[in-house]
This record gives sequence, structure tokens and C-alpha cells, in this order.
Amino acid sequence: MNQPAIRLEWAEHKGKSVVLLHTDKNQNIINAFRNLQNAFWSQTKKCWYIEKQYFDFNDFYNKMRNLADIDYSSFKKKIQEEIPVDIANTKELSAFSGDMKIAKNQKNLSCTTDFEPNEEDFKALSSVLSDEEEIEWFEKNVIARIEESQRRIHSCVDWSQKQLQMKTPALTAFINNPLSIEVTAAIDSFCIWMRQRRYSENTIETYRDSLNIFLRFFYEKAISEITNEDLINFNDQYIIACGLSASYQNQVISAIRLFFINKENVKLDIDALQRPRRYRQLPKVISKPDVERFLKGIKNIKHKIALTLIYACGLRRSEILDLKCEDICFERKALMIINAKGHKDRIVPISDKLIAKIKEYMAIYKPVYYFIEGANPGTPYSATSILGIFHKNMEQVLPGNKFTLHCLRHSYATHLLESGTDLRYIQTLLGHKSSKTTEIYTWVSMKSLHNIKNPTDDFDL
Repeated sequence: MNQPAIRLEWAEHKGKSVVLLHTDKNQNIINAFRNLQNAFWSQTKKCWYIEKQYFDFNDFYNKMRNLADIDYSSFKKKIQEEIPVDIANTKELSAFSGDMKIAKNQKNLSCTTDFEPNEEDFKALSSVLSDEEEIEWFEKNVIARIEESQRRIHSCVDWSQKQLQMKTPALTAFINNPLSIEVTAAIDSFCIWMRQRRYSENTIETYRDSLNIFLRFFYEKAISEITNEDLINFNDQYIIACGLSASYQNQVISAIRLFFINKENVKLDIDALQRPRRYRQLPKVISKPDVERFLKGIKNIKHKIALTLIYACGLRRSEILDLKCEDICFERKALMIINAKGHKDRIVPISDKLIAKIKEYMAIYKPVYYFIEGANPGTPYSATSILGIFHKNMEQVLPGNKFTLHCLRHSYATHLLESGTDLRYIQTLLGHKSSKTTEIYTWVSMKSLHNIKNPTDDFDL
């Protein structure tokens, strides 16, 4: 005997976008609809419906698949119709930092890429995607394939190095030099040592890439024969010649120092390694009115609560993605940030207003393990997705802006300082080890500076 069917359809109802749930009169299905928190009966449509912002297809499918066949053909067709022309057709997105092609038609979707997207990539993408539905489509259909591709393909050179190879082929030809089995084994052993020392995976991969570049530059030399003079030549003939940043140079030196520190009978004197002069870059701060407009403009509840918490609690991207439901203490009105940067825990207070928003979100989305979960229950949200969401919504508020997701954390600290919060408390809230790190916000706080009388105020200009 065939199962009854549920047909999904997008529609407008009472001025809102909804998903209509068409089905025959089956009591088991009707009872299941009644148990859905956000499902309602429409007398005019003669069917049940769920507001689009509350509709989670994966959750709905898992709850209903044993009761009925789910027909979502018109649902998919509507998604395809609303994807902008630039994405609906095969197109190369030249704004990206590498070659990326998205082919989309009614039968299939394919995505090929040979680079790792960064924040600028997703900012460029925001000019192509026009609303939250398209961002979500991109997350599920494209980003997932990018990340799967990256897991399959191991490369010692990141996307910026690939771009550099294209721009300066003569200077970067050495990147294709082969590493000996001994050198490769030494790098692998170093990464294992870092992992047992509990360095983060990001740091391990960054140092691995830096060593790959550095040791390929001297691929004909044994590790024990590399000298301080070689490092100077590397800096001069590669980093400086290619116009790479001082922070990248500093990163390479850190990787080399840690790599050679436990090696015996080497000519490189790590104590004599000299770092570049430090550039003091001021954090970029978004004004409070712009932050308010930015957060108010986000329609998707999950996206809104994620970005609101980043600003309201001064969280790093990794901290919001790693936040678990059990880390929210409603009785103490606090978030527990566990094993953050530097392997430190900290407690961040949350207001009653924020608690109400958190409870509202949890009641709708019902996260299982992580507070912000991905498409599958119990899995973390994509780091690349949250970048795309930030840039998409920020571009609507401040077109052409240069802000990054981390600027929300900078803005939180600066706004606290301008409202009179003691610098020591801000240091604790941000999880800074040194007060000198927190003092950078005194350079961008304008409250006291505005009280300074400019000499030209006395002029009759």
C-alpha cells in the first residue's frame, strides 16, 4: 500500500512568505502537524502552513518521512527560479581569488574550485547574492562542495601563494621544487609534535605551509646546512621581492624558530633570528548606529542570533561556532567560553533581553549539541557560511565597506570603553592575556578625543 503524500509549496499568506503543506485527510499526518511548533491551519488556503523563516526542511523531512512521501518538486523549482541569473547560468566568478565555476540547471548543480575562499571572496559574493534564501542555497549546495573538495585535496600552498605564482612566476618558480623524503618526514614529525603539545589545527597547518615554502626555497640543502644568511636571502628574494606583508614574514620566522628549536647539529642560530619591525594597525570599528541597523536588517533568526552574540559578547568566529547549548547558563546569565584562543576559558555576561532572544531561537530551531548548528543536527555551523552572511548583510547597510567579521568584536570592546567600562574588565571579557592587547582600543575610542578643543575653533575662517 502506498504512503500518503505531503506536497510542499512556497506561497504568500497574510503578507508573509510561507511553506504550504498540502496533504489528504490523514489523521496521523494531521496529528503530526499539530505537534509541529510553528505549523498552523489556514482556512483560506485549506491546508497547513509554516512561515518560511521557521521552516527547516531537514527537520521536517526527518519527522514526516515515515508517515508520508514528501513531494518537494515545486519547492525546488521555486528555489531555482529565485536564484539570480548570474548564478542560475554557468558562470565564472572572477571576483573570487581563484577559478570557480558554478553550473546550475534544473537537473544538476556542479561546483569546481581550486582555492580556499577568504573574507574578501565572500564580500565579493555578496554583490551577486540578493537575499537570505540565496545565501542559504549557496551554503548548502556550493560551500559544502568546496569544503569537501578541500578535504580531499592536500596542498602545501594556500590560495594567496597560488595567486602569487601567477603574478610573479620568476620569483615563485621554486614552489614547485620537490621536497626530499627526509624533509617531508621531518615536517610531518614536527606537526605531530605540535599536535601533542596541543597547538590548534589552524596553527599547525599555517606552520606546515610556511615550512613547505621555506624549505622548498633551499630544496638542494640539507636542513642541518641552512644558515641565518639563508633566511636573510629568503626574506629578500621572496617575501620582500613579492611584496608580502610583515605579518607573513613574522609568521614564517615563528614557524622556523619552533621547527629548529629542538634540532641538534644545525647551523641556524634561532636566538639570532630578527623579526620585522612591527606595524601597529588600529582595529576597524563599526559605529553603534550602524551595528544596530546591521543586526536589525537580518531576517533569518539563526543568522541574527549568531551575529548578535558575536557583537554582544565580543566573541571570535571560532567561539560562536564552538559554543554548545550546555555552555549557556541561564541561571547565572552567562556564556561559558570553553577552550578559546590560548586554551583559556572565560565567562561572559548576557543580559535579560539577550536571554529572551536566545530562548526564542532555541525554541524554534531546537539545536541538539552546538548552539548554532549546520544543516544536519549535532554538526557545527560552517565557518565560511557565517562570513558570507556577515558580508551580505553589512553590504546592505554600508555599501563598499572594508569591515570583516572580527570587526564586530573590535566594535564591542570600543563601545564598552566609550561607555565608561574599565579597561581591566574589557580585558577579562575579551580573554586577553596581556593588558597591552586591550589598550589598543584606547587608540580608536573617540569619546575623550572629542572633548579636545581644536585650535582652529578660535579662528574666524
